[in-house]
Amino acid sequence: MFSTSHDILLLTIATCVAAFTIFLCWGMFYLVAMTRNAFKIFKDVRRIFDKVEGVVDAVKEKVDSSAGYLFLIGEGIKKVVEIAKVWHAKQSGDECEGDDDEECDCEECNGDGKYEEKSSFAKASPFAKATGDRSEDKPRKIKVKEK
Repeated sequence: MFSTSHDILLLTIATCVAAFTIFLCWGMFYLVAMTRNAFKIFKDVRRIFDKVEGVVDAVKEKVDSSAGYLFLIGEGIKKVVEIAKVWHAKQSGDECEGDDDEECDCEECNGDGKYEEKSSFAKASPFAKATGDRSEDKPRKIKVKEK
């Protein structure tokens, strides 16, 4: 079978080449498996970023759509504060906040800077005045039960 040392050398080289080929195939298999796993991870990360982007876009749309209402809300708050100031000034008997040099043109005073109460409606709450609820001007009917 092995007649010379040259035959043993060729058998050893063939065995080493076969072992190297098996090792190389096994290494390539693991390299492909790692690449596949990395692709799956990147795909999952991309999906998560897409979801986050969708949430951010939804929040941005909500903020953009509600930003138009902020001006109206601000104006409403200004009006409520103004009504509350006037109501408080009427209750405490303070003077109008108009300029001293110019005649006051607000609806609440007669231009002289003094508030004038014309009816019990002037004592009403700011909400009643803003909504025009004049129920406090009307006399209340009290029912008395007879025995």
